[in-house]
Amino acid sequence: MCAKIMHIKSKKGFTIIEVLIVLGIAGLILVSMLLAVPTLQKRQRNHERDSDARLIYAAISECLANNRNQTSRCTTPESLNLDPSSLSIFTGFHYGATDPSESAWVSPTENEPNWLFRLRCNSTGTWFLDRDTSAAHSYAVTYIVEGGPNRCID
Repeated sequence: MCAKIMHIKSKKGFTIIEVLIVLGIAGLILVSMLLAVPTLQKRQRNHERDSDARLIYAAISECLANNRNQTSRCTTPESLNLDPSSLSIFTGFHYGATDPSESAWVSPTENEPNWLFRLRCNSTGTWFLDRDTSAAHSYAVTYIVEGGPNRCID
């Protein structure tokens, strides 16, 4: 009897079931991490797009202030005094047009937003044509986020 007690006490290690349970839990954690990381990366890139769009918007505001709100002087990237290399995600930016119905309309992309005069943003982040030509503040920066719709800042 004493030999049986000694044998039970000297038993060391884990059973195969215990090892399989630990490996299963580790596998679930790994799979959840692999699924979450791309979503977090996409969210971070979209946040950087938002920041870049705010920089462009600020450059437009500054250009208009320096040119007595003459929109015709703020229709080129050069007139905004904003170097595209200072942006995180966007590789450039362009003037879309005065009116989306014009043939010169340029749609924004994930890498290049556009800015337009006589446009406003609504509460959902999409834009609409501002028919009030006397409005002192009537311009918007539009861009596309990764895996999502257009966004608009005014």
